[in-house]
Order: sequence, then C-alpha cells, then structure tokens
Amino acid sequence: MIAPTLGLAIYITWKNRNDRSELIHNMAVCFWICANSVWMYGEFYENDGTRPTAVVFFFAGLLSMAYYYIIELYLHKGKNLSR
Repeated sequence: MIAPTLGLAIYITWKNRNDRSELIHNMAVCFWICANSVWMYGEFYENDGTRPTAVVFFFAGLLSMAYYYIIELYLHKGKNLSR
C-alpha cells in the first residue's frame, strides 16, 4: 500500500504546485509518508534497522513546514506591514 499512497500524495502535490502554501504542506505530507513507509519496512524486514533513514524524511517534512511558517509567513507579514 506504500506505492498507491505515496503516488496519490505526489499527484496531489503536483496538482497544487501553483499555490505555495499547498505545495509546501503537501511536500511535508509526502516526506512523512516516506518516513512512515521506511520505518514500517524496517520494523517488518530489517529488525528496525531503517530508523535513521526514516528520521531524515521526518525532519525533511518538519523543515519544509518550518520554512513555510517562519520564512514565508514572516516575509508576507512584513510586506503587508510596509503598505
């Protein structure tokens, strides 16, 4: 079920690529699906040996959200204040 779930998430991300907010949120979802998939695979087949790789995907999702909420919203708020 990893392939259809990730495929649909990537498709939704692609369809919403013109709206920056939706793009970044959907990218985070894709990263988190990858993290959960890698972690699940590791628990079933690799004796929990893929956890460090899953953490990378998890933090990639967190960083994309942090970028949006710290940088994008801060810059947008600054533009509205200067008017």
